[in-house]
Amino acid sequence: MIDPELKSPLFDCLVKLKELAKEVRRGAYEVRRGATIWASFPFDTFPRAISIMCDECQPVPVNDQTAATVTLEMFMKIDTSLQEKGLDDDTLDEMRADARFILETLQEAKNVDNDSIIISISLNKERAKAIETHDAQLSVQGLIVTFDIIV
Repeated sequence: MIDPELKSPLFDCLVKLKELAKEVRRGAYEVRRGATIWASFPFDTFPRAISIMCDECQPVPVNDQTAATVTLEMFMKIDTSLQEKGLDDDTLDEMRADARFILETLQEAKNVDNDSIIISISLNKERAKAIETHDAQLSVQGLIVTFDIIV
């Protein structure tokens, strides 16, 4: 267990992201921190999954602030009858709504001292991206969402 004095604001933000991802659709997603090997992921057990990764961050805060780029990889098993048709837009819309819930709730999140967990989050077109992905062999499709934060 990490000494609370050593926890960084980025750590708190990533923990909060994981909590929010678990709240989506009343816990429908299996949520993991770090890279996931989707080819061996047990989609039969967990039809929806989110992996949270910090792609890059400043190793040393500047003016007590740390900038980071975070990625949410969101995948969902799709019905095999849909895989022949390619992407299922209804599923992708659900994932977009779920990502929106997570990011908008993160903007308002507070820590135990009632301070904002993040200073800012970039959700504009230049700094935030959502990329559709699909694997017919695994019968899954997903959304990879990347955004910048300052904590």
